[in-house]
Parts: sequence; C-alpha cells; structure tokens
Amino acid sequence: MRFTQDNLLWQYDSWYRALIAGLGDLRDFSRYWKLAQSGQLTGAAADGLASPRITITRRDGLILRGGR
Repeated sequence: MRFTQDNLLWQYDSWYRALIAGLGDLRDFSRYWKLAQSGQLTGAAADGLASPRITITRRDGLILRGGR
C-alpha cells in the first residue's frame, strides 16, 4: 500500500497512529489494513481502494491524497 510505504518512517508517530485509529471506524478499513500490513493486499483489491477522492490534511498542513 503506497501510504504505508510513503510514511514508513512516521508509523510510530502520534499523528500516524491517530489517523489509522480514526480510519478504523470506516467500513472494512480494518480488514483491508490488516491485509495491506501483511503484504496480502495486491492487484485488483489494492487498486480498488485507491481513490483520487480521498484527501487527508495532516496537522502540519501536508496534504495526503489517495489514488494515482
């Protein structure tokens, strides 16, 4: 999953953990997140999750966008 790769160095920071915890309320997020973390989320399943409509703004102002 691109988000995980792009933010590998930040995975233990409080903003990262808070974001993942907050996203856990979304339908099916936890299931897909576990698959992505284990390396099992590939191909069409991973492509189907990427959406240019997803935009997250971090507290430091950096904008994270899903999709390609």
